Amino acid sequence: MSSNPTFESAYALLMSGEIICEHRFPQEFNLLRMEDQVQRMDFMLAPLNRRIRTTQDNASYMMAYIDPSAGSARSNIRSQFSKVINQLEPLVKWLRLVMDVSGSERPIVPGEVISESKMQTHIEQVPALEAKLESLVKSGLFSSRQSDSKGRLSYVMGKLVDEGFLTRLGSAGSQYRATGKWSWLYDTMSFISVHEDLPEPEQRDGQMEFLE
Repeated sequence: MSSNPTFESAYALLMSGEIICEHRFPQEFNLLRMEDQVQRMDFMLAPLNRRIRTTQDNASYMMAYIDPSAGSARSNIRSQFSKVINQLEPLVKWLRLVMDVSGSERPIVPGEVISESKMQTHIEQVPALEAKLESLVKSGLFSSRQSDSKGRLSYVMGKLVDEGFLTRLGSAGSQYRATGKWSWLYDTMSFISVHEDLPEPEQRDGQMEFLE
């Protein structure tokens, strides 16, 4: 393996299933922007039936199978899709909640800053938004026993950090930045919509298949 610590770190992140973007792993992301480094990485991954691929907007790098039908690749892909499908509804509900709070007509994009305190203030002023937040934490990915809006929202934001969709800005933890994992999710949603006949949720323009 290369003696470059950043290259080694990028390799380890990819092997662990992480999605590399500039907001979460900036050094590794910048390294993978160099074509020669991607070629070196692909060379190392090829014996594992893996390669580097990017999201449609080039906001993220991740591993993909070279031959999705070889070995255990197909079952692994199905398992990953199953996990995504199970998380899809709560994630879409959260995206719509953010859109309702911000008044935006599009879902969040990588790099966008989200203020927990501003969201909390807005939600507490609008009963319909409080009801949506309460519904969000009743089951699934964001299941929580928090009894008030502040606790519920804080839990949801923390869960999104744990899942790699947000990063905290500063030590106070009130502001967050959206990561490139949203781009991966939008690509995956598009793929599922096309190939699994699922209804296409609200998402940004221009998407592509998640895996070959």
